[in-house]
Amino acid sequence: MAHDGLTRSLGYELTAQERRRASRLIEERVRTRSPLAYLIKEAWLGEHRFYVDERVVVPRSFIAELLRDRLAPWVSRPPGVRRALDLCTGSGCLAVLLALAFAHAAVDATDVSRSALAVARRNLRAYRLGRRVRLSRGDLFAGLKSARYDLIVANPPYVAATAMRGLPPEYRHEPRLALDGGRDGLDFTRRILLAARDFLRREGCSWWRSATIAAGWSGRFRAFRSSGRRQAPATIACFSWAGKTCRDSLARFAMIVQSP
Repeated sequence: MAHDGLTRSLGYELTAQERRRASRLIEERVRTRSPLAYLIKEAWLGEHRFYVDERVVVPRSFIAELLRDRLAPWVSRPPGVRRALDLCTGSGCLAVLLALAFAHAAVDATDVSRSALAVARRNLRAYRLGRRVRLSRGDLFAGLKSARYDLIVANPPYVAATAMRGLPPEYRHEPRLALDGGRDGLDFTRRILLAARDFLRREGCSWWRSATIAAGWSGRFRAFRSSGRRQAPATIACFSWAGKTCRDSLARFAMIVQSP
């Protein structure tokens, strides 16, 4: 909901029927510890609403905030983005936001889960983006063959094994497949970094060429960077994003990978 719409709603008085429904939702939330998004079947990223249920994680990627500014300053000429890819699309929320941010881009969105893709398809219909966003089932880049992209966005599974064992009840309602990132939480991030170069276009607009954004938990990236794995794409820049779980204060990170 836009800020002005939220402000106008502050003076709204609930009807008796609405109060009863709110009370039932509160009771169910306390009893089941299910995320509210699952109870009301919707979640918001900024002013954009998305349908969600237990087949997908609740949308919360900070990449949505970056897409509001069309990934500035890394993307200096948004009209130059003609083809984009969203890996691990889940509910399709980032694929939708990609299409809205880059009006001239055709977007591919992949996920290994058929159930998640069904939810994504519903959200594409809601935004009338079925012609511009193509959904496909596959493990990361599998099935994309020789496709090349100006931009690749990913919000892969990022939770480390020890953190998975200590997740609060709310997170246990979410699909494990979409959360479990292996021993250190970076299994999928490493795979994306090592493979992304083969799917990025070399030609580009002015001083930027192609970029990959991958999201996950920090804390192990330094060791990966210094591991001497020369197959990784040439240029890696990092920035921090503060985040908290119910138990720990962690730093989220995003990586920008530019093709040489």
